[in-house]
Amino acid sequence: MKIALQRILLFITVLAGLGSCAHRGIEKTSIYANTKGASDVDTIADVPYKTVDDSMLRLDIYSLKNDTTTQRPVLVYIHGGSWIGGNKSWIWSNYRQALTESFLRAHYTVISIDYRLADGKRRNVSTELTDCRDALAWIYRHAYKYHLDIHRMGLWGTSAGAHLSLVIGSEPEDSVRVRFILDDYGPTDLNRLFRTDLSPFSVSLVKIVKPGLVHERELMLRIFPNDNTTRLSPINRIHKDMPPVLISHGDADKLVPVKQAYELEKQLKANNIPYLLRIYHGEKHGLRTLTIPQVSDLTKCALSFAARYNR
Repeated sequence: MKIALQRILLFITVLAGLGSCAHRGIEKTSIYANTKGASDVDTIADVPYKTVDDSMLRLDIYSLKNDTTTQRPVLVYIHGGSWIGGNKSWIWSNYRQALTESFLRAHYTVISIDYRLADGKRRNVSTELTDCRDALAWIYRHAYKYHLDIHRMGLWGTSAGAHLSLVIGSEPEDSVRVRFILDDYGPTDLNRLFRTDLSPFSVSLVKIVKPGLVHERELMLRIFPNDNTTRLSPINRIHKDMPPVLISHGDADKLVPVKQAYELEKQLKANNIPYLLRIYHGEKHGLRTLTIPQVSDLTKCALSFAARYNR
C-alpha cells in the first residue's frame, strides 16, 4: 500500500512538472493577427539574405519615411514560435507593433528576419543559429546601401527568438558586435524547462495519460540534441563581455515560467553585466493583455535602455 501511494504521488509530481515543458503553441499564428505598420513606415519587404536547399531566406527592412539620418542604428528582430513555427511578420503583432514603431521614430532601422524552422530531423537549433548569424553578416555587408550604423546594433527576440538572441549575443567571436539585447520572455534554462532530469520510468508514467505531452518533449530534445540543452542554455553562457540585457516577462507565464527570468538575472548580476528586469503582473506568455499604459512603459523602458548602451 505504501509503495503504491508513493508511485501515485510521484506520478502526480512528474505530470505537474512536465506540463510546463513542452511548449504547446508558444506563439500561434491563429492568436497573432498579422498587421502592417503605420502609414509613416517605409518597408522593403522580402529581401533575400541567403539561399539554402533551393529555398530563399528573407528579411524585412523597416525605417521611417523621409528619414534623413545618414547612419541609423539597427534593431534586429528574431521571432519566436517554439523553434518550430512563426515568421518575421509577427513583429507587427500586439505590443510589438508599438515597440517597433517607437524605435523607428527614434531613427532606428528595424530588421525582421526569417530562419529555417527546426523539425527535429534535418534541422535543429544549430540550423536556426546559423541562419540568424548569416542574417547579421548580410546586414553588416549591406550597411552602406541601407544607411545602417552596424556599430550600433541591438537584438530583440521574443520567446524562442529571445533564446536565439541571447545565445548569439553571448558569442564574443562573432564579427558583428551586439550592443544590447531585448529579451522578451525567453527560455534561459533548457534543462529545467524540458525536465531532462526525468527518469525513463517517470516519463513512461506521464505517457500513459499524456502521450502528446511526452511526444512534444521528445521533439524538443531532438531539436536540442546531445548536450545542447546545457551548452545552449543562456544561463550557462554568461560572461563578462556579454552585452547588456533588458528582460521583460509575465509572472503568470506557464510556458516559460518567470523563474527562468530570475535565473538569468542571477547570472547577469554575478558577472556584473548591466541588465534591467521588468516583470508584468498577471501577464501570461506573450504579454498579450498588456494595458495601454503598460505598453507605453515597456516601449519607453526599451528605448531608454537602448539609448544608454547603444553608443
